[in-house]
Amino acid sequence: MMDPRAPGPSILLVDDDPLLCDLIARILTDQGFQVTTAHNLADARLLLREASLAIIDVMLPDGSGLELLSLARSLGLELDALVLTGRHSPEIAVEALRLGAVDYLQKPVDAPSILRAVRSAWEKRRARADLARISARLAEDHHLTALGRMAAGAA
Repeated sequence: MMDPRAPGPSILLVDDDPLLCDLIARILTDQGFQVTTAHNLADARLLLREASLAIIDVMLPDGSGLELLSLARSLGLELDALVLTGRHSPEIAVEALRLGAVDYLQKPVDAPSILRAVRSAWEKRRARADLARISARLAEDHHLTALGRMAAGAA
């Protein structure tokens, strides 16, 4: 089992509340995660390509955090995202999930909830990577078997 706290993929935390952002970043870094923070869309756009997981507040001073999900999708980035919001809205939740968010958390969020959501996202990411490796290996084996049959038939 992969240790989700191992160095590697990084977390981009985007929230316009500096105190909440610092608190969540501290919780995650204390658990060994690598965290980069941004407090607005403009800064987050510059950091998006470096992250494998993003924790994104919906309401930012320069627009909706959901724009980052849309941008990640349009760029073809393999970004898992957790969406944070201070106001529950079924429409926003549905839109976030449609754009590829793996979870939707309502503020105030506590440390166990954020850690559980991050660990779950890492595990899903690991499972997708394992499946991709297995699929590639099976395709390779199938290709080799087909070549072997062709060679045997030619002999």
